[in-house]
Amino acid sequence: MKCDRHCSPELGREGEQIQWVQSFVSEDAIHCVYLASSPELIQEHARRGGFPADSIQRVNVIDPTTGR
Repeated sequence: MKCDRHCSPELGREGEQIQWVQSFVSEDAIHCVYLASSPELIQEHARRGGFPADSIQRVNVIDPTTGR
């Protein structure tokens, strides 16, 4: 699966409540990072795009700009 082909076309339907940031590819999975207002919105996006969202985890950014 290519995220640019399967993920991007669906983003406009949800408006500004969901934004695909980037994806990481491992040997057996694709891990996509989104900014979204709810896990349900990500699940709906996946359903519309025809790809799985087996696990949704909330994460926090830790980098030099956050000071943490």
